[in-house]
Amino acid sequence: MKTDLLIQQEFLKLIETESVENISVNLICNNLNIKRQTFYYHYQSVYDLIYSIFYSIKISPEENKSFYENIGVLQGFFKKFEVLIKAILDSFAENILSEVVNSYIHLLLLKMGNKTNVARFYSYGITEIIISLYKKGELNKEKLSEELKGILKEDLIIK
Repeated sequence: MKTDLLIQQEFLKLIETESVENISVNLICNNLNIKRQTFYYHYQSVYDLIYSIFYSIKISPEENKSFYENIGVLQGFFKKFEVLIKAILDSFAENILSEVVNSYIHLLLLKMGNKTNVARFYSYGITEIIISLYKKGELNKEKLSEELKGILKEDLIIK
């Protein structure tokens, strides 16, 4: 198996028992019996490793689905990677998750025909609402609809 994938797998294994802040390059390297320079050949930092993991997942909205159906896809992503996401929330790496969700929402709004600036503006707010609801264990269509009511015009999200 490729070294970069072994490093990712080791991080995902460690995240089950360690907080993100306690996972260091040294810990990963010691567990894999590799040199630090091997890690740095593939990743610049633990942040970079986390980015790599999320971007290897490749979640993107589907054009033939509605806004809320695509939110369901995002919920599936949150459920499938629950251990990783919960470990990242409230850690120094939470902004990475926000960036991934924001990118997804931005693409979704663009695919629904919104202009770039409109999509960019609303994607940040929707991302914050989604992450806040997830933290409270309330990320579902009804609660999200309630939170978005009055913020978004229905034609921005329903096609």
